[in-house]
Amino acid sequence: MTQPPCINRTHRPEDVWTAIRHDYCAGASTLLLAERYDLADRSIRRRAALENWRRDADTEALRPRPRDQRGQEEQVYPALAQIDDLNRQDLHDLLFTPDVTELARFAFRRAAECAALDGPVQTAAWLRVARLTTDLRDRRADLTGVVYRDADYIRAEMMHEHSPPDEQEDG
Repeated sequence: MTQPPCINRTHRPEDVWTAIRHDYCAGASTLLLAERYDLADRSIRRRAALENWRRDADTEALRPRPRDQRGQEEQVYPALAQIDDLNRQDLHDLLFTPDVTELARFAFRRAAECAALDGPVQTAAWLRVARLTTDLRDRRADLTGVVYRDADYIRAEMMHEHSPPDEQEDG
């Protein structure tokens, strides 16, 4: 029994790779390019690294900044700390008091955020979550019962107690 020949899914004509390189250097995300050219984002990142593709300096300023610069940003914009607290509270509520409507709203907000930041794959995934949770709500599925076991609550409390102080909630 013979196996079918291996298909190289990254084989594209050189002019396509030239277009990908041009878009990449202009600042397009690898996820956007992967969606646009039907490739894996890892293939694009690998080729960019091998061929030393470099983004324009102007487009680097538009890309999300690393987390370690957040403290400096919070000094300039104190409201960012409040936004982070509210986002953590949303995640906490979704984890410990799950609600179908709130999950649908959360998923839709994430989809909008990904769409704004050139994340078509993540946008589609979050839209699927929003649609599925809306379908559950519309079917009036009984999801109000206790979702977690006692062990889950003990584990969460343990993780909270041993998290660094800046990750712990006030209260």
